[in-house]
Amino acid sequence: GGYDLMGLMTGSEGLLGVVTEVTVRILQAPETARALLLGFPTSEDGGQCVADIIALYKERRDLLVELLDGIEGMSCPRPAGAFYVFPNIQGFIGKRTPAGKLIENDLDFVHYLLDAAGVAVLDGTAYGNPGHMRMSFATDLDTIRTGCEKLAWACGQLK
Repeated sequence: GGYDLMGLMTGSEGLLGVVTEVTVRILQAPETARALLLGFPTSEDGGQCVADIIALYKERRDLLVELLDGIEGMSCPRPAGAFYVFPNIQGFIGKRTPAGKLIENDLDFVHYLLDAAGVAVLDGTAYGNPGHMRMSFATDLDTIRTGCEKLAWACGQLK
């Protein structure tokens, strides 16, 4: 496993210029496509940039997994190369919200999190992973901590 940095290219300015020119001639991108091209004086500089990005995302991933695993009724496998997690939330299926609504599935659960705590996550069923939710860690550490605090509070309200 590793990190999926699809679309990120590193290399010398000369090489990147050639790659860009060839890519533009071969692949006419739609007007809505967005791209980022980073130029570095040497390939070592580019390699260090990628290493720094990987370390940053690993720190975010590890914090999120640790915080989610600390919530009773939830378990979170550690992804090897993505910027999102799929925690198992089956421990909350069959519970009731403070208003008495039954949590019947992962979609009910993510709607409850949004309504009760203002935490926006996606249902796992939409990704072929029922009984789970999808959370991104492509954000700063403080946002991850705050979101998990709110999520833990909302989960604690379910009976």
